[in-house]
Amino acid sequence: MVRNSCKLEITPKDANDDWGYKLKVGNFTLYQCDKIYEKTKNINEREQLADFHVKNICMKLEEALSVENTDTKQLLDFSIRRYSGGSKRVA
Repeated sequence: MVRNSCKLEITPKDANDDWGYKLKVGNFTLYQCDKIYEKTKNINEREQLADFHVKNICMKLEEALSVENTDTKQLLDFSIRRYSGGSKRVA
């Protein structure tokens, strides 16, 4: 049985207290974003960054599950079922 894991890797903060993250399934990087604060135009928006990025990660997972690449879809289906504790196939 092949074991894959979904994991969110947070990069260490740099000298400017900026950070980033990678959403990975096994060794495959599904999505990554760096220099979060640098990309935020308004300093007041920083308070909402965590919520924004959680929604963004969910959207990227949904996009990946809708692609034609069956290998990627099967890998994500398996990983999501495994970590959600469900046995139903993700549509």
